[in-house]
Amino acid sequence: MADKSITRVLSQKMQAKDITEDFHQAAAALDTGQLVKDEYFTLLESVNALGWQIGDPKMDSGLLQPGESLLEEYDVCKELLPEEVIWIMDQMLCHEVAWYMGHPLSQTLFTSVYVDRLLLPEPRSLEDAQFWRNQAAHSGGPLDEDFSSQLYNRPLLHKFDVDEILLLLDDAQMYLETSSLEAHLRSPLEHRLIFRQEFLSALQKDMSISDYKNTSSYTGVISMLEQISQTHEIGSAVPGSFSLKLQRTMASSVPPRPMVNIPFSDARFFLQRLCQDAVDLIQVINVKGNEKIYHAIHLFMFRKPQSSPYIRALLQLHLARNDKIFDRQSLRDFIFADLESLVLPDSILLDRENEKVETPSDFRFKIAVLMGDFVQRIGSAYWSSFRSACLNRARVRRTLCHFVAEWDNLQVGVEELDTSLQDLTGERPLEYSGSPQPSFSYPLSSWMYHWKLHQLRCILQMGFELSVYLPNELAGMLWYTCHICTTHLAHLNRMSFFVEEEGRARKAEANKRKQSAKNIAKISDKFDPVLWRLDRQFHHVRAHDNLAEALHALYTVLARHNLLRRPSKLYSTDKLRYELRMKAFLSLGIPQILPFEDFNRENLLDGESDTAIIDRAYRAAGEARRAWEEVLQDGWDNEWKETASVAQKSRSGNKSDSANEFNVQEAWTADIKNTIRACIATNIGVSIVKKRLEKALVDIKGNGGTKRDPLHDIKVEIPSPGEKGSYSALWPVPKIIET
Repeated sequence: MADKSITRVLSQKMQAKDITEDFHQAAAALDTGQLVKDEYFTLLESVNALGWQIGDPKMDSGLLQPGESLLEEYDVCKELLPEEVIWIMDQMLCHEVAWYMGHPLSQTLFTSVYVDRLLLPEPRSLEDAQFWRNQAAHSGGPLDEDFSSQLYNRPLLHKFDVDEILLLLDDAQMYLETSSLEAHLRSPLEHRLIFRQEFLSALQKDMSISDYKNTSSYTGVISMLEQISQTHEIGSAVPGSFSLKLQRTMASSVPPRPMVNIPFSDARFFLQRLCQDAVDLIQVINVKGNEKIYHAIHLFMFRKPQSSPYIRALLQLHLARNDKIFDRQSLRDFIFADLESLVLPDSILLDRENEKVETPSDFRFKIAVLMGDFVQRIGSAYWSSFRSACLNRARVRRTLCHFVAEWDNLQVGVEELDTSLQDLTGERPLEYSGSPQPSFSYPLSSWMYHWKLHQLRCILQMGFELSVYLPNELAGMLWYTCHICTTHLAHLNRMSFFVEEEGRARKAEANKRKQSAKNIAKISDKFDPVLWRLDRQFHHVRAHDNLAEALHALYTVLARHNLLRRPSKLYSTDKLRYELRMKAFLSLGIPQILPFEDFNRENLLDGESDTAIIDRAYRAAGEARRAWEEVLQDGWDNEWKETASVAQKSRSGNKSDSANEFNVQEAWTADIKNTIRACIATNIGVSIVKKRLEKALVDIKGNGGTKRDPLHDIKVEIPSPGEKGSYSALWPVPKIIET
């Protein structure tokens, strides 16, 4: 702020006066949020006031400083020393990695004068891609308006076959071998050429799963990066070989941006991680089973640091390779396999022989038509649920919010298909304890509801991971997580009931027809694995439910004693914030969102004492630990009827050879163990609060006690995901400190 005593003379007839104090007085008369605007102050004047003017170096890329030329005058044909070539190659690698990180080409690779001369004018052949071409071919010509915003209307030599480039790299190596360069200079150049060969070969193999599973090229890239890093210091800088002036020739409507320069050590680490992720991706591709594939993708993307955009895109590409999931199953077979594993074991609805029936009046023909309609309706959405898991974590959650609304709308139509299929299969309603009257199984819509409840829980828990909720909101979101889990548990019970009853009916029919014990055993072999799989799902959801209940009760007590930070709410209320957090749930038909009044009553546990609530938290924390230990004991790939010894042998035989190598089974085990640690930390926090409350209760009964808050000398910290003390990003366990 300027000093009021200073009056700056601009000319003999003009003086400047400090109006800061006057401005503050005038602004103090305005209410918060009130805006003063002159009706003649137009949008154009507003933009001009921001500095969007010709002649501003921040906005005008064509502004020339005194003595500066418009275009870069660096001579790409001049001879270079070997040290300078090494520096240019390393700098090019750094810019390439910066592009992989997500920075625009205009600030990375396209700042290289060598790249610019190779790409423009567009070469018709590799022989034509030379530095000494006539630039008149494109000088003064108009730029094509139909261009990609990422490529700035620059061709990337995509018309040429990779094998041609590899041959050129071979020729370059042969030239080095016959050159008179000293060994200490020739070897670094050879390593860099071999690196380019291996990296290009690896990227070429990404286009086919069968070729991609041969990861020798990626491992070769990693070893070459080690060699390159040892000779990086040999390089000698070449000023002018990278220039921001090239942005002036690009088809772009954005202001000039600074060049992105990252250290070589960071570029090396990032590229090594990218190559290692590409090798590790084979682990995900080899996973079989819908549920396991889904969890394997989430485990792979959950790693820190997160995989690069290229790896995420590569996984999405392989998910739909040749219209098949990992080039193994068609989308129809993929959906049918999931239905068979959860709700329709050995069902005529999934019999592929139905598709061979050509008589329209045959019920099997009608079943095939309806099931084809079902796959057509939900196929894209179901595949998208797997594809969206390949995005970055924030985008995964946002996509899930849109996905559950679409899934809910599809479920309504699928219920109609279930009704039509009931008539064709002759299904009879059964007495179910959760229904007031006999009910049908509704297998297709039941399967969809199962997936929807899973996605809703993911939305809530990813809110914890991404720190979406404020500290005073955590109790409410944990209660809603518990509410969704309770709903899911009831639904899994319903699914198990109808599968079990169908299996009993099949066995009773087989006994009635006096079939052999072998045939009856085959029925058990079809239905028992499904029941076991549903029971496994039940254990997993129950573990989530128990831990959510324990944390909700703990946060409720802490909130009652004002130990959680509550921000000022100038423009919000609890009801409005609840609607904001539940935005993804508002449009759902089932489960219906609870009215705020009901949610608030259940969340605050009105009518229950602190002691009763903390006792509930203590019991739930103990149950949560036992439940997660049971999940861990079930194992990642412990299939039906697999003995404990075989499962243990499998687990011990699949360990990674390297500490950096990703292993799906080990990642899953580590995730469950971290959750068990979160249970232990929750139990410790609950025990501290419980002892304080019990001591205060004894004091009150013994000598009249005191009105002092029993938790007055307790401090609560909530570690952010990834910080020390945060055992699992999905569970916000508070750290309770006795001061």
